[in-house]
Amino acid sequence: MPGTIESSLDSTRDLTMYTVSGEFAAEQVSETIREYYAGNPTHRVIWDFTAASFEKIAATVPQQMADVARQHSEVRVEGAKTALVFGSDAGFGLGRMFETFQELQNAPVAYRSFRSRDEALDWLGPGSTD
Repeated sequence: MPGTIESSLDSTRDLTMYTVSGEFAAEQVSETIREYYAGNPTHRVIWDFTAASFEKIAATVPQQMADVARQHSEVRVEGAKTALVFGSDAGFGLGRMFETFQELQNAPVAYRSFRSRDEALDWLGPGSTD
């Protein structure tokens, strides 16, 4: 059974946060990415996977996720950043693989994996883009 994805928006910081809990489901995350880019995307995004399980992930998932993100992010504003936060070594490794695929595809969004939300927030930078 797939996990859950909760979202929140901090408009003063131009930041969207997604918190994934339970079993990671690639299709569920892909759909969330599609909906995010179809709406009014922010310059900064955090995907918090610290409560997610990656035990049933196929080796091809990081590349598939990179393809989905690239396909839907082409209309993004320059300078956009997305931080991926993981609580497990397996998740962090998958995140680094995803980053590599994004770099190879010259993605318009910068991605980086972290082990804590505080590190991710530091990398994303301060407040709004005014």
